[in-house]
Amino acid sequence: MVIQPTEVIFDPYHHSKKAQPSKYPVNSLIRAFKRAIAILIILIIMWVFAAFGEEFLFRGFSLKGLANLFGSSNKAWLLAALISSVYFGVSHSYQGLVGVISVLLWSFLISLIFCKNKKNLLLLVLIHGFSDTIGLSLIYFNKDHLISEWIIQMLLT
Repeated sequence: MVIQPTEVIFDPYHHSKKAQPSKYPVNSLIRAFKRAIAILIILIIMWVFAAFGEEFLFRGFSLKGLANLFGSSNKAWLLAALISSVYFGVSHSYQGLVGVISVLLWSFLISLIFCKNKKNLLLLVLIHGFSDTIGLSLIYFNKDHLISEWIIQMLLT
C-alpha cells in the first residue's frame, strides 16, 4: 500500500479525517511538504526538550542529586531511581493512568541503566529520543494504538 500525500493529516484528535484530493497535484505536494516540515520541527523540538532536557533534568540532575543525598551507595542509587521515576511518571499525568504507569516503568528502566554507568547521559538521551521519535511517527501514521494494545495484551495474557 502506498500512502499518498493527500491521505495523511497530522491531527492526533481526528484520526479519521482525510484530505480531499486537489485538482492540482502541485497543491497536494505543497501541502505534503508543509506537513513534512511541521513534523520535522516537532521532532527537533522533541529531541531538544524531551530527550535532552528531560534526561538532563531527571537523570543527570535529580537522580544523581538524590543518590548523593542518600549516600551514593547502590541502595541509594536504587532509591533515587525509584523516587525520580515516580516523579517523572506523575509529571506525565496528562497521558492518563496508563500513561503514568508506562512512563514510570520506562523511566525506572532508563534510571537503572544510568545507575549502572553513572556518567553516560548520552545513551539515555538517544534511547529517549528514538523512543519518542517512534511514538510520534506512530501517531503521525495513525498507528499509535498498536503499542498500547500490545502492552495490554502482554499484561492480560
